Amino acid sequence: ALLNFAGFEAKSVKFGWNLGIAKVEGYEAAVETKANQIGEATAYKVEPEIVKAIEDYYAGLADVSDSIYKNYKISEDMLKMALDSDADLMVVSIRQPNAFAEGHIEGAVNIPWGAGMEDYFGQLPEDKKLVVYCYTGQTAGQTVAGLRMLGYDAVSLNGGMGTSANEPYG
Repeated sequence: ALLNFAGFEAKSVKFGWNLGIAKVEGYEAAVETKANQIGEATAYKVEPEIVKAIEDYYAGLADVSDSIYKNYKISEDMLKMALDSDADLMVVSIRQPNAFAEGHIEGAVNIPWGAGMEDYFGQLPEDKKLVVYCYTGQTAGQTVAGLRMLGYDAVSLNGGMGTSANEPYG
């Protein structure tokens, strides 16, 4: 998400290495151990405010490295504890409306992922931590990056809602 903010066309690997690539039959044939060179640096122009926001994003990771929000994520157990203790946070589901209607975390609001979702960001509180969740955590992580770039204190629910990691709620 951050590379896209900076103007690069970038994609993430769905589910990453362990749960994505490594699950594809024959993936071993595409694995190598030799380091590849990136190439010459180019004079790609990124707006200073975007550079600052990206630097702040990565610097902020150090601030949460020893907290329940490490890597801008929270586990389902820690979220439950926070909700049970009336922590000052808002839970935001970015799942589609039909999935949200079938069941969601108590008190969550729904801003479905997709074109136009940014129209609702202005309705989010700026004085609360936002816990964003999707189905697996992949899209929520991208949303969290965008929200943090906009100045929100956002984290994602690790593993999302809809995976076995969150049994019996997933």
